[in-house]
Amino acid sequence: VGPRITESMSKQVGEVLFDQGIRLEKAGATHAAIMAYTSAIEEPFTNVEQRTDAQIRLGNLLLWAEGPYAALPYLEAVAREDEHSIWVYLPLCEALLQTNRTEDCLRLCSEWFERAERLKDMRQKADAKLLQGRAYLSQNDSEQALQAFLVGQQADPGLLGLDGAQGVG
Repeated sequence: VGPRITESMSKQVGEVLFDQGIRLEKAGATHAAIMAYTSAIEEPFTNVEQRTDAQIRLGNLLLWAEGPYAALPYLEAVAREDEHSIWVYLPLCEALLQTNRTEDCLRLCSEWFERAERLKDMRQKADAKLLQGRAYLSQNDSEQALQAFLVGQQADPGLLGLDGAQGVG
């Protein structure tokens, strides 16, 4: 009985560290959360989605705490999975934009938008177009940027703060 319990517990170490990372992140302890998520993804998980979520959370925290180059390996690893989470796109595209990998960002924004459309997720569609518009702006293509922003605004009228709450003029 003893070895089976120990073996079963060792398979859940990743989940325990993942939960600890979430608690630390919510408490604002960014660096401690980064350490917890980093430790978590090095351990076995019984739930593959939680492992993916740990990688995305780690990548997102690293993006803002240490910069895009620290985040990219984790975010790109998730994006290479066959059925990756839609939640990887926002931090991944942001990191790509910050590292001047604009073409990669544009390609992923199109993929992201199409996936959000299939899922009927209006917020994800809007975010995809917002990042796409920013990528076009970084290429000095204001016409394409405007088109992307307008599509994003149609998907989620509150996206750019232009939801009609304030009058023009």
